[in-house]
Amino acid sequence: MPSYPHLIVLLACSAVQTALGATRSYKLILNTGIRSPDGVAREVYLINDQQPGPLIEADEGDDLEIFVQNDLPVETTIHWHGLLQRGTPDMDGVPGVTQFPIPPAGNFTYRFSTVGEYGFYWYHSHFRAYYDDALRGPLLIHPSPSRPRPFENLAQSSSEFDMMLQAERSGTSLLLADWYHKLSDKIYDEYFTTGAFPQCVDSLLANGKGRVQCLPQRILQAGPGLGLESSIANDTHDPDTMPMAMEPSTTSGINTASMSMDTASMPSMTTNAMSMSMRKRSEHTASPSTGTAMSDMSAMSSTMTSMMTAGSSTTPAGTEDFTMSTMSDMSQMALGPRGCSPPMMFRPGLNASSLPPETCTNTTSELFKFTADASRGWTALHLVNAGAVSRLSISLDGHSMFVYAADGLYVTLQEVQVLHISIGQRYSVMVRLDQDPGDYYLRFASYPYGDMQQVIEGQAILSYHNIANNTDMAMMSDLVSPWMLVNGSAILGTVELDDQALAPFVGNTAPSGVANVTRYFTINQTDIVTWVANGEPFTEPARPIIYGTVSDGWSAATTLLTPANATVDIVMKVANDSMDTMGHPMHLHGHKFWFLGAGEGDFPFQSVTDAPSTMINLQNPPYRDTIDLPASGWAVIRYVTDNPGAWLFHCHIQWHLVSGMAVVLVEDEQRMLDMVGSIQNAPNNPGTNDSQAEGTSMASTISADCPRFSVHSLALVADAFHMFNDILSLLVGLWAIRVATRRQPSRVYTYGWQRAETLGALINGVFLVALCMSIFLQAIQRFTEPQEVSNPILILVVGCSGLASNFLGMVLLHEHEKPEPEVSNIPESLSDQDEINVPSAPQHARGPKRAATLSQISVHPMALRADVIAAGQSHTVPESSEQDTENTPLLTGQSLASPSEDRAGPTDLHIDHIHKRNDGSKEKGKSQDLNMTGVFLHVLGDAVGNIGVIASALFIWLTDFSWRFYADPTVSVIITVIILHSAIPLCTAASRILLEAVPEGINIDEIKQDITALPGVANCHALHVSQLSDSNVIATVHIEVDYKVVKDSHEQYMQLASVVRDCLSAYGIHSATIQPEFFATTAERTSTSGGANCAAAS
Repeated sequence: MPSYPHLIVLLACSAVQTALGATRSYKLILNTGIRSPDGVAREVYLINDQQPGPLIEADEGDDLEIFVQNDLPVETTIHWHGLLQRGTPDMDGVPGVTQFPIPPAGNFTYRFSTVGEYGFYWYHSHFRAYYDDALRGPLLIHPSPSRPRPFENLAQSSSEFDMMLQAERSGTSLLLADWYHKLSDKIYDEYFTTGAFPQCVDSLLANGKGRVQCLPQRILQAGPGLGLESSIANDTHDPDTMPMAMEPSTTSGINTASMSMDTASMPSMTTNAMSMSMRKRSEHTASPSTGTAMSDMSAMSSTMTSMMTAGSSTTPAGTEDFTMSTMSDMSQMALGPRGCSPPMMFRPGLNASSLPPETCTNTTSELFKFTADASRGWTALHLVNAGAVSRLSISLDGHSMFVYAADGLYVTLQEVQVLHISIGQRYSVMVRLDQDPGDYYLRFASYPYGDMQQVIEGQAILSYHNIANNTDMAMMSDLVSPWMLVNGSAILGTVELDDQALAPFVGNTAPSGVANVTRYFTINQTDIVTWVANGEPFTEPARPIIYGTVSDGWSAATTLLTPANATVDIVMKVANDSMDTMGHPMHLHGHKFWFLGAGEGDFPFQSVTDAPSTMINLQNPPYRDTIDLPASGWAVIRYVTDNPGAWLFHCHIQWHLVSGMAVVLVEDEQRMLDMVGSIQNAPNNPGTNDSQAEGTSMASTISADCPRFSVHSLALVADAFHMFNDILSLLVGLWAIRVATRRQPSRVYTYGWQRAETLGALINGVFLVALCMSIFLQAIQRFTEPQEVSNPILILVVGCSGLASNFLGMVLLHEHEKPEPEVSNIPESLSDQDEINVPSAPQHARGPKRAATLSQISVHPMALRADVIAAGQSHTVPESSEQDTENTPLLTGQSLASPSEDRAGPTDLHIDHIHKRNDGSKEKGKSQDLNMTGVFLHVLGDAVGNIGVIASALFIWLTDFSWRFYADPTVSVIITVIILHSAIPLCTAASRILLEAVPEGINIDEIKQDITALPGVANCHALHVSQLSDSNVIATVHIEVDYKVVKDSHEQYMQLASVVRDCLSAYGIHSATIQPEFFATTAERTSTSGGANCAAAS
């Protein structure tokens, strides 16, 4: 049910989010290790010492910068499966096509944008079959809030829809994969040596966790069909022979010797291929029965244990209707100990006895368990088949799944109980939490591409309870019947996914009419270990295709040129004479495509539009990047060449890809070459393409390891950046002081580096303002879509640590607050012993007007630097005004001596001169107090921010209110206001200095009046006062000298100039350039100056 005000806010947030896309930085370290994901130890290839790799997360429109360090003993690359890489075709991660492989000890930084892309993806190695050694991980791009959601119509209220939006954003990513107990290089070596296709895996994993589960001997003897074909034909149902789903075993089981077969007695793979089309299950019927569906495969763990150890079976209370698709004789062939059909083909002179003995031993390793909150009503799952060889069937006991996205993009909603997912495909599903709180198995079983199958199932556990009612049931809900059999087949009456009905939810309409280009690919196994997509196997070129041309010797069969902005149809057909006519998962890089149709047999049409509408869907075809080519069948896809690059099109069964089943589609070749330019990475050093990679990786490591990001607390992020900026400001200030005091003026920088600190302060201020805007906009978005804070206790600990550091800072500041001598404004004359302590950056007290300004009380980081550095130092007026220059070092202690003795005599022109300012008697010592108070207030502001973080963490941790997560963005807004209170004055003050504005507290008219009132000064003009830094004031002035002074002597002018400088010094101006103008007579002065007075001239 739509909520229009809610939608307006989402649209506004979306527009801002698109305009201000962030850069997300990650660092991936590839290394080796020994792990036991299914209870059996083996060498694995890890990412950041884990498998699968870490979740890479971004918002739609963000840029991703991912530094990859290869500490493996082998070369590799990383491919971002499903992402289009628009404008960055060299970031696709395919060796020999888009880049050189990353060598051992090398590195590479991938940079690309997610503009226009959203949804669930995954990343993996694209070198040999190394991703099956665990080089893979999830990648999630959160969609813009403005995108319509397919599941909105499921919601009965706007609040329920909000819960579904939260479930989508915080959904569980599940990488489901088959797993071998050997490294992939060893697997392929055995395949290449013997010719026996390695379709038999040891276990199935969910997010790197699983266990070995051996089938009972009688099930192995029944074959892939589980012995059900005869009962279907004879309309009989023996409860003892109905294997439903695996119940995870808790004991070790059988260890069966190898099963040698005579391949001569086996049927040909090209003549008895079985079809396993799940959508045709209704063609088979069985007699109905009553009772609860239970069997020896769905019984309790203790029952499974007895079957494994004693070979016994149990008699369940009843049976369940079921069906199986038409099967060949292969379905009745006995399975090996791991549940595999025996291999059919070998190299000449070899047979099954040439293979290592096959065994199976149960393990009891931990299953992956994920949780949900029943009070929210919904949870979301992001599923990917990240395996090497196995297509999977997936179901969740007792729950339906609402499929709302396929291969990342929203689709028309389908409610299913079983879905089939091919290698490389992704589905996002919404699950209604409407069962009793408890644990439920998510099951995923191997489902064949052809006539050879392994009967194997893996499990993960969904556990949910009602936080609001404090209900937590840790027991497994064993009474809930599974939706499918252990061989991946659905039970009769179960709703299965129809992947050809997954039309795009909004937009993405296929171009109509005849395609500009039609390509026909014949998929074939031409040799025992050779698989091809277009007549010959693809081999990796020495020079990446993206940097080359046809003249580099590209194969015409495997590297194909396509024009720009053309509609291209690809018709795939499994060759009739292929040694194996199994199906294939086909994936295209750089594009989404329209899946127009697929079927068994031939596709006898010259053009796609010639085919009947019953075969080809041009109205609302699915929009995918990975599809299934059926066994002994055909499939048609259509796409538009609007993305220049070299894009791989290949089978995603790893052993087919490494054996050559791929082609490269070079799109808009000239534009591609213009985009990527010359080779950026030399073959001998392909690791990094710029000098900033290591710095980027360091920054990304710091951000990835900081708890504020891991717990999703925006308030903690805001407060952390506030503190980070304080530290940065102090470092910049110290650097600027070092530069200003040690670097002398040069021919280029005639003022030296006095404004280095000010420039740094302006940069800090702009950074703070931008940070505030970003945090504020994210806070607004979190008000519309509250995000769960995952670890409030960690937030509490960090907040308390920050508050403790603030209290320590206050104590240290208190130690510095010592009584200072009271000082008045600069007197007309000073003795040699007079000395003034100035607590802050200025070297001369500027009077109460400037000390009492609001900008000084509201201390910003620039003032904070000066105050902290100056707090324990004494600074004085320069020894003599003649020694002051615009390059006088900042914060350098000097003793204030009186003017030269000759100016203290009777002829001193400054003796009876009174400045037209307050004498400051009421403000003695005010500068010191205000500066220290400002520093104290700044630290107090930090403390307030930390108190807010602590309060937010306590509120989220200790309360059960459904709206408790609003506390985090609320505190974020408060901290943002505190930051802006520092940032805006900082930018204002720094800008005034850089624009050479008159410093606050200085009145130009008063200075002119004071100078003009001096004996011997007839007039002044062109008076300019500015700051070189926040503590160094300079001035230039033209004075018209009375003709009597000139007649008397030039020494009188020198004395007058000294008095003028003293006058300026009283205003805190330490460096002055005085330009005298001499006139012989009053008439001459008047005619030359045009009667200009100080006010008019300046």
